[in-house]
Amino acid sequence: MVSQLCDKLFAPSKPYWAYWQELSEDAVYNGLMLGGWFADKLPPIFSAEQFVTYCNNRKMASNDSRSEWIRFNYIRCNGQYREFGIPTPFTYERLVRGLADNWDDIVRHVQKYTLPQPYAVSRIHPRVIPDSQAIFQMNYSNWMTDPNPEPTILIGKKYLVKCDISTCFPSIYTHSLPWAIMGRDNAKQNRSSRRGGWANEIDGLLQKACDGETHGLLIGPHASNVVSELILTVIDASLFNKGYRFIRNIDDYNCYVASRYEAERFIISLQEELSKFRLTLNQKKTEILELPIALSNGWVNSLRRNEPNKSDPLDYKDVSSFLEYATSLLPSYQNNASILLYAFKMLASRSLKPSAKAYFRDYAMHLAIVFPYLLPSFEKAIIEPLSMDKDYIECLSKVIISDSLNYGDHLSVCYGLYYAIKFDFKVDMPDFEDIKRANDCLLYLFVYLYAKHFDDGNLLDRLTKHAKEFPIEGREFEEMWLFLYHIRPKDWLPSDEWRAIKKRGIKFIKLEYLK
Repeated sequence: MVSQLCDKLFAPSKPYWAYWQELSEDAVYNGLMLGGWFADKLPPIFSAEQFVTYCNNRKMASNDSRSEWIRFNYIRCNGQYREFGIPTPFTYERLVRGLADNWDDIVRHVQKYTLPQPYAVSRIHPRVIPDSQAIFQMNYSNWMTDPNPEPTILIGKKYLVKCDISTCFPSIYTHSLPWAIMGRDNAKQNRSSRRGGWANEIDGLLQKACDGETHGLLIGPHASNVVSELILTVIDASLFNKGYRFIRNIDDYNCYVASRYEAERFIISLQEELSKFRLTLNQKKTEILELPIALSNGWVNSLRRNEPNKSDPLDYKDVSSFLEYATSLLPSYQNNASILLYAFKMLASRSLKPSAKAYFRDYAMHLAIVFPYLLPSFEKAIIEPLSMDKDYIECLSKVIISDSLNYGDHLSVCYGLYYAIKFDFKVDMPDFEDIKRANDCLLYLFVYLYAKHFDDGNLLDRLTKHAKEFPIEGREFEEMWLFLYHIRPKDWLPSDEWRAIKKRGIKFIKLEYLK
């Protein structure tokens, strides 16, 4: 293949495995616990600090128990729902501890399968991230140590193949981790933890965090990203050794080839490799494009070309024209709300005249109500840079709470309540029976925090009564653990482990939200 002829042209970069090697066991443990337990799609009220301190001050007993997890739905940029998970403290801590304790072996595995590659095929992966508790971040990059390999891959290529793994994390079979580490046949012959070593240990810990299920990794916790990389780097290695040159972003592949025949062969090869781990391609997102095309999304270049180029501060006309242009792009890109968020961030970095700032604020509020995808980023992208007045935040919250519960969008209701707590204003609470019927842990929790913040005794009494309707232990408790743990007294918790952390005053909510 032409691809192999240009391997020596890649700019010097840090080897993929070196990013993993730079992480110490403590960095892995703290990164996955402190920065990687609660998904960044959630309102930023959650904290693992107290629990991690508690775990570090004592040797946590191993436990064969398994548990359910909290489920919540997040609306993606394309308007579709994706289910995220929050595992219970003890099963997640044991999984993270298992990964950290075996980190040297994990690094050796990654090195084995990525050593021959002159660039990092996987673009989003564990690494040391300055000024961050996390070791994994979706949009982090460092062009100085890890330059973009795509311009070099393009040399001699005429086609781009875009592929996507179908429902990647929910489709990963936990036993496929030992398959990736030891080989499928060897792994099946050594199923016991003792004979299968650390791979079987992690396999077992993954199952315990998901109530014994062997099918699927939770979306949200960064431990899932570590495990998926251990599997997908094996697939990458096989494809790379066949001569294909490509990059992968989590579960999205961009492969550059010299002919349409080679493009079709890559699709077949990828599907063959995925099938070895019981994964499949998303046929609807598989396409072959003729080069040349822009390396970045078409809408990104369109926004950059149309960004107001006048000196700051921008006026009303500049901002209104740019935002209306960004909105006009939506129909051409399947209403991808990422376009709007990117436009918000571009404007937020500029100086605006008062009239421009007012237009930006009001139009952004309108779009956040229409596209709930924007809410997790709204505070950083709009409220903070515009120093948004509390009256506008209150208006936004009230509209969100009023509309979203009827559509089953409980996460948006949580954001409305989060703003009410943080900026200290009251809202019209939905009917309590409607809240109960939602049967949503995070919604219950934020209603509880709101009632606690405003000392609403009647609402607290009703929530406490509802909390008593759940069994003390079992799956129903685990699916509601964040709410039930914080509202129930110690004696109404299911085990010595839970009662011990309650007795010590361990909270999973930042103290400023627990007035």
